[in-house]
Amino acid sequence: MGIKVDIKRLKNYKGEKVADILIKSQKNIIPIKCPKNLNSYAIDEFLLIFLVAAKARGVSHFKDLAELNQKESPRLIWGSRILNKMGIKTSLTKDSIKIFGNPNLKINKEIVIENFLKDHRVFMASVIAALTFGGNWKIHDKDSINTSFPSFLKIIKKLDKSVG
Repeated sequence: MGIKVDIKRLKNYKGEKVADILIKSQKNIIPIKCPKNLNSYAIDEFLLIFLVAAKARGVSHFKDLAELNQKESPRLIWGSRILNKMGIKTSLTKDSIKIFGNPNLKINKEIVIENFLKDHRVFMASVIAALTFGGNWKIHDKDSINTSFPSFLKIIKKLDKSVG
């Protein structure tokens, strides 16, 4: 997609690889046809990948993602729903999504994210979307992150201060 990714402090934690990731975006993000063989490796990251696809110039395709709807909430549906609320067109099936990117999107309206079954990844992706695209967001159930990433909002605030 034309994005530079640097991985720092890679380690194993409870059988999973974890790291700090530094991402540098190019001015023009390239749409992607995501190879299906990468799906299981990125299953927890797809909501964020969808946000990147929303900034691409063109249509990104993602297939064989039925597993996303077997998580804490139907994440494939929620990914499409969030993008649609933002003003990004999507084409959704039971196991795929096409995202019609808009690199110039700036949100100037209120967006409410609620009733997502307290899925921590929906909450975190919504916060990232709000910071990235602007608008007036009301994201419910912030306590959803308490079991998986309780320091998420603290880290986001610290990043926001260092960037701004």
